Amino acid sequence: HVFVSRFGGDEFLLLFEGDDCQKDTLSYIMRLQTHFSDNFRIDSKDIKIEFSVGVSVFPEDSSDMNELIMFADLALYTIKNTGKNNYAYFSLEMADHLKFKQTTKDILREAIGSDGFKVLYQPIVETTTGEIQSYEALIRLKHHKLSPAVFIQVAEEEGLIITIGRM
Repeated sequence: HVFVSRFGGDEFLLLFEGDDCQKDTLSYIMRLQTHFSDNFRIDSKDIKIEFSVGVSVFPEDSSDMNELIMFADLALYTIKNTGKNNYAYFSLEMADHLKFKQTTKDILREAIGSDGFKVLYQPIVETTTGEIQSYEALIRLKHHKLSPAVFIQVAEEEGLIITIGRM
């Protein structure tokens, strides 16, 4: 009841068919983890194989094959970003996060191309004397109320932070 196909590089697609797909899938993942828990000996070297699994379920998540693959991929990269060697089922929150991240990237690219940032200088004050010791430069978006705690992380993840820093 399992069809395995190499998707590309180090990615594989597994298609499960069954009455209780979620239970069967979880059972299969657990068996795989058990099989790969020990090192493999190849040419007198111990090799440890770790893997991450992203799961989407037909028809609950989608009835479109391309969407199912995209959703499983999204779940996979969610796991890869949180420590690897585990599994995750696709959720709508993952899709919402991806949409939010894409919107944030679009805002940043627009701001880069249209002088959309401003720098504010916050004084750092010596509390015992009340004197200004230095200033901290803070970046803000001119036309959006997006927190720097959010957009700086996206800028770093997407390789935009150096461009923004040079502005």
